[in-house]
This record gives sequence, C-alpha cells and structure tokens, in this order.
Amino acid sequence: MLSRRTAGFLLACALLVSACAGLPPPFGPPTESPFGPPPPPATVPPQFMPTLAHNPELANDPDLIVFMTALAKRGVVPLSFDTSQNELLRPAPGLGYRLDHGHLHVHVYPSAADAHQRAQQVPTEIAQSIADWIGTPHFFECGRLLAMYFGDDPAELAALGEVCAASMAEE
Repeated sequence: MLSRRTAGFLLACALLVSACAGLPPPFGPPTESPFGPPPPPATVPPQFMPTLAHNPELANDPDLIVFMTALAKRGVVPLSFDTSQNELLRPAPGLGYRLDHGHLHVHVYPSAADAHQRAQQVPTEIAQSIADWIGTPHFFECGRLLAMYFGDDPAELAALGEVCAASMAEE
C-alpha cells in the first residue's frame, strides 16, 4: 500500500506526463515566425541621394552628397545616421553613420583650408586620447570634409581611402 504522499506524487507525475505527451519535441524543424519572413538585405537604390533633412546646415551640401554617393557606388551604404557627436572633428557640423561593419563620422568645414587646419591637430588628439573606442579609429581628410571611421573592415576602409584621395586630387 502506498502512502498518501507517494500516491499524490505519482498522480502528479502521471498528469504531467499525459499533459506533455501531445507536445512536439523541443528540437526538430523550425517553426514559422509569427512576424513573417525577414526583410531582404539592403541594396543601394539607383541614383542614391542621402537624406540629410534633419540637419539643415548639411541638407544640401554638394560635397557631402558627392562624398556619400561615391561611397555608395563602392558598396558602403549607411544603415542609419544622426548628428555626429565626435569632438575631435568639431567645430564644424557633422553626421554620424552606422555602416555594415563600422561607424563613420563626417564633418563639413566652410573651406578645404579650414578643414586642413583642423586636420593637422586631429592625429595628435587621437594619440593622446584615453577613450575606449567602439572600433579602431581611422582619420581621413577629404577636401572640405573630415571623416573618422571606427572599424577595420577592409572594403569600407578601401572605399573611404579612394573617395578621399579623389576629393583631395580635385583641390
């Protein structure tokens, strides 16, 4: 004869086993998401023009538009952007972009001479900085634009180098 406690335990186990008998195993083929299929990967639209409307100072800057369009032609497309908070590239206004493998900050100066004057100080300030960077910092002087890329993706670095070299050749 079983004690009441043992009988209660066995009854609870039997109920649990019978309740779980109709459930599928915790492994096997994946089930369909209730949110539907994932969206397709981002592609560069034809005649790419970045939307900079949230920053009126930069909304129609031709050098910034040419710069971002040239990057897009090389496969570097921003996934999102916002006003840059990068102190090393100030006082000029700028935008910060999130890319596939890194982050890019671009500041637009009134002239190439102003940008060049500021660019002379930036490498020293980077070296003296004790900041904990989100990625390896890479600095670029691109005519009126100063850019800082945080990351190590070879394709993104190559595209930035090409675009900045082309903009410096035009000066």
